[in-house]
Amino acid sequence: MQEYLGLSGPAAGFMAMGGLHRSGATVKFGDFVRPGVECELVVRLGRDLPPGACTPEQAVEAVGGLFAGIEIVENRYGDLLELGVPMLIADQMFHAAAVLGEPGLEDWHSLDIGTLRGRLIIDGHLRDEGVGADLLGDPMRCLAWLAASSVAEAFGGLKAGQVVMLGSVVPVIWLTGAASVTVDFSPLPPVQVTFT
Repeated sequence: MQEYLGLSGPAAGFMAMGGLHRSGATVKFGDFVRPGVECELVVRLGRDLPPGACTPEQAVEAVGGLFAGIEIVENRYGDLLELGVPMLIADQMFHAAAVLGEPGLEDWHSLDIGTLRGRLIIDGHLRDEGVGADLLGDPMRCLAWLAASSVAEAFGGLKAGQVVMLGSVVPVIWLTGAASVTVDFSPLPPVQVTFT
C-alpha cells in the first residue's frame, strides 16, 4: 500500500464510530464516492499502550483480539498520487468506513500472523491476496509504530478497547457497483459486507 500511494513510510488516520460495521452488514454503494475495499488485519486493544517507544513484543502484549477486517475507502479526488502525502493524511488516508470481523480465536497468539494469507473475494471471485508479513514484515510492527507515533502521543497514547486496522495486504480494489465483498484470513473468521 505504501508503494501504491507513493508513501515513504507508514501513515495513520482515524475511524469514526459511526462508520464501523459488523460482519454481514449491508451498505449503499451510492453513499460512497468511488468506493474501494482493502483486505486488513485488525486488533482490539486489551490494555493501554502509552505514548513512546514500543517494540512489536510490547504491542502483542497489549492486544486483546485479532480479526479480519474490510476497510472501505473513497476516491474523492481522482489521481491519489497527485494529492501528495500531507493531503492523504489530512483526509484520513481516504478512509470512509470499516467492517469488522469477529475475533473468533482465543488462542490467536499461537498463530504466526506474518504467514496468515489474506484473500479479498468479490462476488465469489478471488481478486487479490497477500500475507501478514506484507505489513512492515510483521503486522505487530504496525501497531508498535502507531503507539510510538506523534499521532498517538497527541491523544495520550492508545487505549484499551480501541480498534486498530493494521493495514491492507493488497492494494485497493475499486468497486464499480453493487457487490458482495469477503476478506478471509483463515483460520480467523471471515468478514463480509454487501454493497447494494
